[in-house]
Amino acid sequence: MESLKEKDLLWIPHPSIPIEMINSQVKQKGDWIPWNTMESKVTDYDISELEKKINSKFPKSYKDFLKYKHFYRLERLNGIEFYPHCPRDWKNNLETQYFEYGEPEMIIEKGYIPFAHYEDGGVACLDTNKMSENDCPIVFVYYDSLYDSHVEFEILYDSFKSMIQNFLIELNN
Repeated sequence: MESLKEKDLLWIPHPSIPIEMINSQVKQKGDWIPWNTMESKVTDYDISELEKKINSKFPKSYKDFLKYKHFYRLERLNGIEFYPHCPRDWKNNLETQYFEYGEPEMIIEKGYIPFAHYEDGGVACLDTNKMSENDCPIVFVYYDSLYDSHVEFEILYDSFKSMIQNFLIELNN
């Protein structure tokens, strides 16, 4: 996360950012509020509850990600923009994405777990249909194909872990 600070990416023009995430040591730039990541308060129990609701298991690398840091917004990296992961509402944010927007329950029922927006109009998902060694590919699911018997998707990364490693390399360059 230090790379995000160095690249000056920890800014958001959103007044509802949790107060505990505001970086009071940096001066606000107009409407842009500086923020900090913070240690995650996510527990194994929290994750287990969410997995029960979606009737699927997260890969270990994604669980580790959820338990690592809370963040408000990560700038789009290779077209992927993670859903906000704030301390008080991270689980509600995910549940909203799973069950209330663009009929994502159709995605979950087909083995795809959305975790981020992708480009302009799709979602990046964990493809739990291809779980191997407790990790799975990251795919872009095309909304238009959700009602077909065959969901159209594009493989973005071989695993969640390889996606994060790729992001870290890009941020450090």
